Amino acid sequence: MITSYQPVSTYLGNNTTATYTFDFKIKASSQVYIMVFNTLDDSLVFAEYGNVGTNVSNVIYDPVKGGGSIVLPANLAADRKLIIKLATDVPTQDFKFREQSDFNLRQFENSLDFLMSHIQRLYEKISRTMRFDDKVSYNSAINTEVTTLPVPKGVMIFDALGETVSIQDFDSLVGASGAGLPAGATTGDFIEQGVAVPEWKSATYSGISRFGAWSSAGLKDTIDKIIAITYTPPTISLSGSSNVLREKGATVAGCTLSAAIVKKSDPIATVRFYQGVTLLDTQVAGGAIPTGGTSTYAYAPSFSDNISFSAQVDDNGATGGPTTVSSSTTYSFVYPYYYGAGAAGLGAAVAGLTKDIANNTNNYSKTLVSAGSQKLYVAYPASYGALTSILDANLFEVISTFTATTTNITGLDGNPVSYRIYESNNLVIAGSFAFQFKK
Repeated sequence: MITSYQPVSTYLGNNTTATYTFDFKIKASSQVYIMVFNTLDDSLVFAEYGNVGTNVSNVIYDPVKGGGSIVLPANLAADRKLIIKLATDVPTQDFKFREQSDFNLRQFENSLDFLMSHIQRLYEKISRTMRFDDKVSYNSAINTEVTTLPVPKGVMIFDALGETVSIQDFDSLVGASGAGLPAGATTGDFIEQGVAVPEWKSATYSGISRFGAWSSAGLKDTIDKIIAITYTPPTISLSGSSNVLREKGATVAGCTLSAAIVKKSDPIATVRFYQGVTLLDTQVAGGAIPTGGTSTYAYAPSFSDNISFSAQVDDNGATGGPTTVSSSTTYSFVYPYYYGAGAAGLGAAVAGLTKDIANNTNNYSKTLVSAGSQKLYVAYPASYGALTSILDANLFEVISTFTATTTNITGLDGNPVSYRIYESNNLVIAGSFAFQFKK
């Protein structure tokens, strides 16, 4: 039967064992819960009900006597901790007792199992909530324990790992800070509601802080320093006008860069625009909007090859910065693809077919249209690599019906570039032919 202790087994890995036992009772593999932690940082590696799959190879159990074992796909590493625990939230009772009905000892035992499993589940759930320390825990990283009784208007203080918590009153916090209260003040002046504001509250004050020593000059300055604890840097997103893919040799007659800036904690101070590592413009007023917005810069020189731009924004550091954040955009130029149908042996003349300005891709899909008694072609820069597959509209492999050759084609930039040309072996009838060209 299910025993009266907490239904959990804990193991440390040793690099040599993949099977681990448990001694509580389950009636289905899904009623056991398996957790593996990394002991170096106590992070969870996986948590899995006892369903056989990627993390669990097998669950063996005795539904009558109780106990069993779980089998992992591999030996548990030495830096891992394994926890096996009862997972079922609603155990089921095997028998229902009715007046004047017959029963036996097994029915009594199953009913007791039912009651005990409910008690164990309640105990396990309570042990994972914030509670007063009862010195009972199967994994300290899961529990948050209150080690002292609560105090009126107290402050909860967690340890560095967030695992335990203590509660201190305001006088203790002030005393710990070494500052004390101003003359004539009481802790109630800090925490009571609906009372008059003493004159000293607007004066310079220093001392109380979980985050280090600080001083303030009045209520506003105090609030500003509290806000600094939750400081958030600004954001920026850079884009360029007509930022699309272009053919090598095409000329862009300048562009307008646009930086969308969002102010977070502090006002915006400075915006800078760069081309590569070259500083183009610094905006301190006008373009740099203190409350955020859009800053622009007109880049006048023309360009015909790959070029990148970036923008940076600084906040003014009033409460937590200053912080610099960046965003970039790129104008890309490529040698085109060519596709279509034409006479046999076109060679470099495939450049007269349909031009497609496209990036190198591992799966290039196109429909080739023939006027009749023509061959089908697709061509691209040879540096992209050879095709490994050509699939027709029915996904049949037809690469053997094409022949690959290479030849130089001179594009807009005036440079001869080696192209890989795939030509169908046979003339085709008039019609449209869809293909997937795969590298």
